[in-house]
Amino acid sequence: MEHACYQNGRRTEVTANCTFTDLINYLLYFANNFLKRFCGLKVSKSVQRFALLLCFVSTLPCNAAEPAAGSCQIIRDPLLLPARIEAGSCLQLAGAGTLPAALELHGRLIIARGSKLQFSGGNLMLHPGSQLTVRGELALRGSTMKLKGSSILENQGRLLLENQSALTLHQDSQLKNIAELIVNKSQIAGAGRIDNAARLTLMDANLQGVDILFEHSGTLSLEGASTLLLDASSMLHSSGRIEAGINSSLQLAGSSRMENQRQLNIAGNLALRDQAILINRQQLTLEANALGYAGERAWLKNLHLMRLRGQLVFDEYSHFENSGTLQGENNSLLRLEGQALFKNAGTFRARGSVTRSTQAQIENIKPWVK
Repeated sequence: MEHACYQNGRRTEVTANCTFTDLINYLLYFANNFLKRFCGLKVSKSVQRFALLLCFVSTLPCNAAEPAAGSCQIIRDPLLLPARIEAGSCLQLAGAGTLPAALELHGRLIIARGSKLQFSGGNLMLHPGSQLTVRGELALRGSTMKLKGSSILENQGRLLLENQSALTLHQDSQLKNIAELIVNKSQIAGAGRIDNAARLTLMDANLQGVDILFEHSGTLSLEGASTLLLDASSMLHSSGRIEAGINSSLQLAGSSRMENQRQLNIAGNLALRDQAILINRQQLTLEANALGYAGERAWLKNLHLMRLRGQLVFDEYSHFENSGTLQGENNSLLRLEGQALFKNAGTFRARGSVTRSTQAQIENIKPWVK
């Protein structure tokens, strides 16, 4: 049931979270108007102070929900957060504790700076047009979060996905990270858009995009047995740093495309399949333990500097074009299988080994340099 809340004798807004203080203010407002109209009297300041003193000593929370500056209402106890936040409304949660197990967001929810909240074993749904902004800390543990339609999840603080949590993006939804996002033994999956301008860390975790746009300008770390898989015409535009550890995997498939414009270091596995394209415009390194593979008509184009310290295999009509500098360092291996094509129009310092099958082709426009 909704009630009209009063503050300082004036109606402020309609909300279902009227506090005990609001009730006192309402009674004062009613008494003032009644006595002034029929008796020509006013309730004195001392009576008002006494009423507020009653509120102070009451066991009911006087300021559990209060109007915020602007259009957002502040809630200091997460247990008072409604299970459904309506469209057009804005709530700001300030405090610590555990969120309700089920939460439907149609409007806007802000996790205030300094807050430390967790969401355990629950389901959080962001409906089209809604927005969740994390300015403090929010930890999902064994929980699911789904972004529908044009919903937005923006992390300005610290966001953790732990204990088999799952964040799912649907078409037109957006994940923005401008602070710290850690995915630990959990996963991010789906379509839509991801913008990472700060630090995104996968720890034994998966990030799987299907027809997703991934704009990366920060630092992306793949630790442990983590996998970054882009499929079904996904696009990864990287102007930041990507560090893929020894047991990690970076995979492009389904005509997906990746452009590296800063730094890409692979110490684990790199796999390009099904007409996927990887374009290196700055610096790409395959470390000593790394294994790179391209097959099923995939393309790898090096336009700047590529260091090969591990193994790089091309198979099944895949193409490798070098028009920059390719450094095949000691103990490295470039292997051409099937009907793969290696076209060298740049500088190739071949200090390691190069092998090819009888059907593989090499177009050496510029001579190799030892």
